[in-house]
Amino acid sequence: MEDKYLSLAIIQSSMWEINNPRVNSLMREFYKMVNESNSFNTQQKEEIYFILISLIKVYGNNKWS
Repeated sequence: MEDKYLSLAIIQSSMWEINNPRVNSLMREFYKMVNESNSFNTQQKEEIYFILISLIKVYGNNKWS
C-alpha cells in the first residue's frame, strides 16, 4: 500500500527529474527493501517512509528546488 502512495507522490510532481519511471521504481524498491528488512523496527520503517515522501514532495516541487 505504501508503495502506491510513493508512486502517487512521484506522479504528482511537475518536474520530469522526479516524475519518471526510474525514480518511481527506485523509490518503491528502496522502500520495499527497508520494509522487508529485519534490521528496522516498525517505527523506523514508518519514519523512513515519511522521509521519502517528504523528499519527493520537496525535490518534486519546482518552487522549492
